[in-house]
Amino acid sequence: MRIAIISHNIVKYGSGQGKVTYELVKYLLEKGYFVDLYGETVDANLIQHNKIKFFIIKIPQKPAIIRNILFLIIINWRLKIIKRKRAEYYDIIHIDSGCTTTDFWDISTCHYCHNRSKKYEKGIYHRFCAIVNSWSEKWMYKKLTIPESFGNNSMQGNKNIIAVSKKLKDDLQEYIGIAPKRINIIHNGVDLEEFTPDNRDISRKRVLDSYLAGTTDRNNFIMLFVGDLIKRKGIDLLLNAMKQMPRDIKLLIVGQERIAYINKVAEYGMENNIKFIGFQSNIAEIYRGADVLVVPSLYDSFGNVVLEAMACGTPVIVSKFAGSSEIISDGINGLTFDTFEELVEKMELLYKSRDLYKSISIKARETAVKYSWTAMATAVEKLYISMLKQDKKTP
Repeated sequence: MRIAIISHNIVKYGSGQGKVTYELVKYLLEKGYFVDLYGETVDANLIQHNKIKFFIIKIPQKPAIIRNILFLIIINWRLKIIKRKRAEYYDIIHIDSGCTTTDFWDISTCHYCHNRSKKYEKGIYHRFCAIVNSWSEKWMYKKLTIPESFGNNSMQGNKNIIAVSKKLKDDLQEYIGIAPKRINIIHNGVDLEEFTPDNRDISRKRVLDSYLAGTTDRNNFIMLFVGDLIKRKGIDLLLNAMKQMPRDIKLLIVGQERIAYINKVAEYGMENNIKFIGFQSNIAEIYRGADVLVVPSLYDSFGNVVLEAMACGTPVIVSKFAGSSEIISDGINGLTFDTFEELVEKMELLYKSRDLYKSISIKARETAVKYSWTAMATAVEKLYISMLKQDKKTP
């Protein structure tokens, strides 16, 4: 089988979507498939493989909206060339959502529903980007929205969408109108060797020494936020919740520092309790060194940080508006919430109840083990094979 995979970046680190694609490609190569990659960057570990070809898309990186539009135009042109000699090229064309406005693909992995999330974007530039991305998303999937009574089976062809959560599947149905039978739920995975609960005590000491060296109490309860500091990620909610927490609870914020939030923390007089530590390459160690990961998202299709923390045995408190809340059984392998008051309650609960904390920590790792990258890639491979068998049956 020869497969074309189209994505902006196919990398192990630095991009959530790029990581998903990287792990899929790695698995397919191990299984002996031929893979052609179309993208801006590809991980060096992949490019040296003898069954892979990389077609680089060279475009300026900033501003992001221009980058995305140029990528889309070039991929549209590439796909038109491939379409002329499809039988000589690929058995499967697998593309990330938003990478084309053509319908010449077999499988699209959808990581996000722009038409659902655009209401959370602030500022003229970000709103403009949301409008463009929403239009591209609808255009890419337009034929999948034709009602069955209009004979959409012949017009749509044998196309499938991979949604990374049930929440995302529901959003694609509600906001774009895609038939549920076209959408396959395949959750993201996690590297169980990198994200492990081993040596938590060592990680704890390193986190304290590196990021909380100024505190005198080495028994501080450490909460963690990992992600973009934007409204949609719920950072405002978490900062307000921290105002109600005891002073021996600390919050480490991993991600790009934004002056507006730094000023807000100063305004609250909580500089000693809330620390902005920027991007960190040793994220697995930070998960192990923290007590709890809080994911207060107003909207998130999944959120790999949840699985990463759980794999490290770190309890999570997750908003019910995040797709990753689907893998949480409240009070068993993590905690979930849907109101501000509930968030405060759940943060205090884990802080006060050590027995519950220990029980959730164990169950969290047990859950994460079910979501390996191999499990994710195997599910995608089965979908490929199923589609090829269906194509043979179709006259």
